[in-house]
Amino acid sequence: MSNEFVLPNFFTVFPASRAVDDFPPIANHIHQGHRVPDYRLGWVVTVTEAEELLEPAPEGREAINYYRYDILPPRWGTTEAKSDLQPPDLMLWSYETGRESHHKNEAYLLFYVAQNSTEDLKMVKEHKEELITRSIEALGLTSERQEKVKWYRLK
Repeated sequence: MSNEFVLPNFFTVFPASRAVDDFPPIANHIHQGHRVPDYRLGWVVTVTEAEELLEPAPEGREAINYYRYDILPPRWGTTEAKSDLQPPDLMLWSYETGRESHHKNEAYLLFYVAQNSTEDLKMVKEHKEELITRSIEALGLTSERQEKVKWYRLK
């Protein structure tokens, strides 16, 4: 008998994406022998899809900052609030998504509403439906996208 300890495969323990109710462990903790990577809960869209949903950024403006500061906060403010939640944030997305893409050469954005921190995991558990519903409304997503929200691994 061998006393050799074998770690489970990192990518098996931490898949590229997880279902909304498959909460990842807290980032940077050790889980099954590996340091837990960062995850974000949200939707991955192409830049073209983002422009169709939100509008193109004005000439000379960086799209991410334009959406983050000028578009999403006012849209979020018009959604029906039951609690004090923050609007979605976004980032460039260059990681595996686990989805089929018809836009292989296009840049992607991740609109996210939470990360795998203690505070955010608690917030999502307590306010998941409101968070997702308000985000879909603020982003202009179709209701079918509600089922497409996932936890995406950052590395």
